[in-house]
Order: sequence, then C-alpha cells, then structure tokens
Amino acid sequence: MLWLLEVKMVGTEKFLIKRVFKLIVFIGVGAMLLFFITWQNLRVYLLEREINKLVKEKSHLEEEIYLDTLKLSEIASRKKIKEIAVEEFGMVPVTYRDVKLIAY
Repeated sequence: MLWLLEVKMVGTEKFLIKRVFKLIVFIGVGAMLLFFITWQNLRVYLLEREINKLVKEKSHLEEEIYLDTLKLSEIASRKKIKEIAVEEFGMVPVTYRDVKLIAY
C-alpha cells in the first residue's frame, strides 16, 4: 500500500508517513501490552477476592460446626439424659441397692 503513495510523494512526505505509521504501530503494541498486563493483574485480584471470601466462609462454617458439637455434647450428656428420663418419663434414678446379682 505504501508503494502507491510513493509515486505521488516526495522523499520528505514518504519519511513522515513511515514515521507516523511506526508511531501508530508502537502505540498499538504498547496499548495491547498494557491491556494484557492489566487483564492479568485484574484476574489475580479477582481470584484473591474469591479466595478471601471462601476463607471467611470456611472459618464461619468451622465455627458453626464447633457450636453444633457443643450443643450435641450438651444434649448427649448423661446428666441431660437423666433429667429428661426423670421429668418426662417418670423414671427413678438407679441406686446400688436396686441392683441384684443372681449367681448360679
């Protein structure tokens, strides 16, 4: 395409067009390089945000598991079972005198 312009132009105009063309190519390559570097940093930033969000969610779930374990241990304790058996079902606590050993 430049050879079409060579026919009608003098040496100075040809030099100016080549210089403008080089400047446009340089700016384009620089803009593409800047875009790719920015895109990569943006992806890293977004992945870090997602990781931080997942770490917070993990710590929240671990705290919830710990609290549920405490509730479960409270519910499954012998003292709690004894209270429920006595209050709701009317059972009486077993003493050592109630136990009879039968030997043959």
